[in-house]
Amino acid sequence: MHRLTNVDQRKFILNRPAKEHQRRAPRRAVRPGSHVIFKKTSRFRFIGKSQILHSAALIDISTEGLRARYTAPDKWSRPFDHIAITDADNMVIVDDIYCKIISDFQVNYTPDGGRDRVCGIKFDRLTLPQRKTLERFIKEHTVRAQESARWHVQFD
Repeated sequence: MHRLTNVDQRKFILNRPAKEHQRRAPRRAVRPGSHVIFKKTSRFRFIGKSQILHSAALIDISTEGLRARYTAPDKWSRPFDHIAITDADNMVIVDDIYCKIISDFQVNYTPDGGRDRVCGIKFDRLTLPQRKTLERFIKEHTVRAQESARWHVQFD
């Protein structure tokens, strides 16, 4: 039992990060071929289009967030603020999902000297149509937990 002596301790205990098994919406492994496109909103949103910064292979997804693998020399030098998700045919499934990075780490080196990285992303301000589209994408493009153990490698 914790004895909370001030408001800051209480906030810390209540807001500490949840572990994988405590997620509200568990992530499901995505079939190969789906990608995430990272975008940055132009400074003057009403004038220009979003700038595409990078793309990454989708590892797993839930209605709360996703994890993706990309190759880069280092962590994000220019942060993104929204993403688009595409399927294996490069058709955009859902666009303009606002999000933030919750983790970003290196997993190994590539033969050409780059670095494979994995980033975790939390969705922010999902609209109802975006949530419905994500649920449909998860239903159609992911594998069941029993199947994922056979071929999917989990990075933590």
